[in-house]
Order: sequence, then C-alpha cells, then structure tokens
Amino acid sequence: PPYGLPELQELILDRFELTGSDAEVLVTDGSTSAIYQAVRYLCHPDVYRPFVDMEPSWGWTKKFTRKRDFQTVPHKIRPEDVPERGLVNICSPQNPTGEKYTITELISIAQECKRKNAWLLYDCAYRDYGDYVPLYKYHPDRTITTFSFSKSVGCMRLGGVICNPDVMRDIYSMRPNQLGSSLVAQKGGIAALKTVDQWLPDLLDTTNHNRDWIYGFIPGKYPRPDNGNSVWLELERDSSDVTAEYYSRGILVRDGKYYGKGHGNFIKITTSVPHEWVKKLLTKRDP
Repeated sequence: PPYGLPELQELILDRFELTGSDAEVLVTDGSTSAIYQAVRYLCHPDVYRPFVDMEPSWGWTKKFTRKRDFQTVPHKIRPEDVPERGLVNICSPQNPTGEKYTITELISIAQECKRKNAWLLYDCAYRDYGDYVPLYKYHPDRTITTFSFSKSVGCMRLGGVICNPDVMRDIYSMRPNQLGSSLVAQKGGIAALKTVDQWLPDLLDTTNHNRDWIYGFIPGKYPRPDNGNSVWLELERDSSDVTAEYYSRGILVRDGKYYGKGHGNFIKITTSVPHEWVKKLLTKRDP
C-alpha cells in the first residue's frame, strides 16, 4: 500500500506513543524523504513562513526550503526563538552535536508553537538515543513528526511522517514514491519494532561504551554530546583529507564540512557499531 503496511503503521504509532490519537502515518524511503515531503508542504513558494533551526545542523532540511530565509541559533532552540506563524525545526538529539532537549524543553517549545500558531517540524531520527515526547499531543494541528529506522536498525532505508489527517492528505499527494516503500524494508521494520525490547538495550550499551572508550583513548578536550550515536572530534589536519584517508582504508567517517563552513574542523564517528570497528579506526593508524 502506498501509505505503508497497516501493521507497520500501527506499530509506529505505538512506538511514538500516539495509539488512539487521530495521527496518521506515511511510510517513506528513509527520513530524508520524509523531511523533504514535510518541508515541501510547509515551505510553498507562495507562502512566507520564517524558519528557525539550530546551528550546526543537518543541512538538507534548510536546502529543501528552496533557499528561503531562515534564522539559525547557536544553541538549543528556546520558546522565545519561536516566530509568529513561523516554522521551527527540532532534532533531539541534535545532529551533529548530539545535544539533546529535556522533556520540559520540548514541551515548552510545542506549547509556544501552539500559542504563536507556528509549525513544529519534529525530527526524531535519533529518537532511540534521547528523551522522546509525543509533541503531537500538545500541538496536533501544526506538528509534523519525521523519523528514521537507519540510526538503530542499520542499513534500512525506512522512515516516515506522522501528522494529522488534513495535513497528511497534502503531504501524501506530493510523495516522490507513488508506489510506496520497499516491502522488504517494511517487513524488516515490523520485525524490528516487535522485538525492540530485545535489541535496543544492547545497542545503547554498545553506543555508550564506544563513546566512552573513544574519549578515554584520545587525550584532550572535545565537545561531549549528551546523547546520539556518534562523537565529534576536532582535528589539527584538514577534515576532508582525514576523511579521504580513512575512506581509502575502507573506513567511513563523516567530514564536518558536510554540515557547512564555520563550524570547526572535525570528523564525526559513529558509535552504534561493533567495538572492534572503533578500535580499528583509532588504533590501526593515527590519521
């Protein structure tokens, strides 16, 4: 089905604590597709809507706005940053910093968005690594939640959009994949959600162990994210050169320049992987 398998939709609503609400789910080919469809709906060329995001952040959300004017803040978004009738993008834990919002902070932003008639784009790609709140319940008219499976269930290009039925009709009509997402991926998503209590604790233990090991192995002070499945390491050498050198050895790290200029010279290392991979990254050869 173009919306996604009904069983998967029900499991997603349960996972996001929205069972029994009027929220609907559209299954997509990963969170990138979900965010693209949400932003395409929210940032129509004929509608001016101030856009607020944290900096640094995943750059594609802003690119999808078609170069619309946007405001960035160098800290977590606060209620006073919410513009009247605007759009606020919240990702918690934040990509790439790993900084998370507390439950109180998330609820306060949702309530302020409702008060100011603003839209809230709630990016839950890293939902399993931080505090989650079903913000849809606080502002159902103008909250769009997007999510991903790939940050917890590796290599699975599966994500989705959650919003109210009226908004969903428009988002559904502009989906790029008219035939729906891969049935193989959706079956995998069903299996993952049915067994989440069996594999998620081990994944979080591995992620935390790798993060602590990296900071213990490398001397110096680095930004230390509260959550997330990666660490950010500042470098003396150019991050693009280091990234290319690792790639030539069959190791993938994220170049900090991916997030735009002016955010420091860093690489981002994924920690939700087997510990031996992390040891290979840092002990086989010092870049």
